[in-house]
Amino acid sequence: MADEEKGKEGKGGGLNKFLIIGIVALLLILVLGGISIFVSETLWKQKENVDNSQLDENMPAKASFDLDEFLVSARDGSGIIKAKVQLGLSDEKYGEVIGKHLGPIRDQIGRILVQKTVEEANLSYADGSLQNTIKQKLNDILKKATTAEGGFFSKGTKGKIVSVNFTNFYAR
Repeated sequence: MADEEKGKEGKGGGLNKFLIIGIVALLLILVLGGISIFVSETLWKQKENVDNSQLDENMPAKASFDLDEFLVSARDGSGIIKAKVQLGLSDEKYGEVIGKHLGPIRDQIGRILVQKTVEEANLSYADGSLQNTIKQKLNDILKKATTAEGGFFSKGTKGKIVSVNFTNFYAR
């Protein structure tokens, strides 16, 4: 009888070993899968950063996108700032991205303009700093928006605003 019980324990012990090996193998597969997903996502982000950094700041615009006119009160209430803005884009397809994000784009430009007095607006327009500020802020907004829209394995949308031109500017 002792031999029969010993034989049963031996068979049960083999099943337990098989179950433990199976669980360890499953955990190993899950850990390696998680690591590979993390590494691939990191590589996609690095590739996107390299691709977007290759878009030279001084590159010519390949397309443009006209925005409706802006009319805001100057910060100190001394007058108004009126501007018609044209965005120069690095890629024709990037116009679709601009079209999808017109609300935040217009809001940001309005916020930049309304922070200026009439004198500040004229000076920053003349030296180009107003255009550069708008370009930088809009590119930041669009980069965040396109990265968030893309999802888990997204490369994001390549492109950027390369120039901001005023087709009409009035501050008085």
